[in-house]
Amino acid sequence: MEFGGLHLTVQQAGSLITLLAVMGATALLFNRTSVGLRLRAVAQNPASATLLGQHQGLWLMVGWAVAAAVGAFAAVVAAPVLTLSPGMMTFPLPLALAAGTLGGLSSRVGAVVGGILIGIADNLASRYVPGLDRDLAIIAPFALTALIVMLRPAGLFGIFMARSPIEPPAWSGLTEAQFGFLMCLVALALTLLVLRNLVTGRLGRAFAAVRTSALLAAANGVDVNRTKLMAFAVSAAVAGTGGAFYALVAAIAVPDSYLVPSRSRSSRRASSAAAGPGPAPSSARQS
Repeated sequence: MEFGGLHLTVQQAGSLITLLAVMGATALLFNRTSVGLRLRAVAQNPASATLLGQHQGLWLMVGWAVAAAVGAFAAVVAAPVLTLSPGMMTFPLPLALAAGTLGGLSSRVGAVVGGILIGIADNLASRYVPGLDRDLAIIAPFALTALIVMLRPAGLFGIFMARSPIEPPAWSGLTEAQFGFLMCLVALALTLLVLRNLVTGRLGRAFAAVRTSALLAAANGVDVNRTKLMAFAVSAAVAGTGGAFYALVAAIAVPDSYLVPSRSRSSRRASSAAAGPGPAPSSARQS
């Protein structure tokens, strides 16, 4: 088939039409139905929605069901293109996260535009940038996302909901949001540097030995319990660092501040479990 000079196979054309239909149905659900209104109300302010008579647990369950259905549909569309396996979405999911961040996590239109821009950047980089083959071309989408977020932290179509309490220096010419993002970026780089040195050192080798076989590690003189305790301590330190900077940028720290990040982490763990043995436990990976 040919559409405006684009040559598409029947499968690609069918996938495109189906995706547009699902996007339209999702937009209608959230903008034109009472169910979508309740879902948005509970997502934006669960306490107020409960006071207005909405069953918070029920609508959160419905929201997760809708998200799971859309995610399953995306996997079905991607399966003919990718190799069908438990871990086939490992590569598309980081790109999807980058697309949502680039377009704006609070905007459905932004997610679509971000996805298109990510796809264009990925394909153009692999074709026209010297030294970037198909595997290394993933650098381009994330570089584009980082650039956009530095200039506009909420994304192209997102709305920045809170002011960062981090005051930028007057000489920098940066807004509070931009300076807060740069501070988080520097903290991330330093954390990764420390973790890299830790992993390549003696403690990192002990972590790897216990992860491979606790019995063999103990036989070689490694204190297994102490090493596991250190792994959890390192994991907690990394999570605490991330939580501290998240609170600074969001300008709020309440018990449910980290509901979305923790759910994302749980989803990644579930995906890793479904993919079978391979990735290390979270504490070992972070250490």
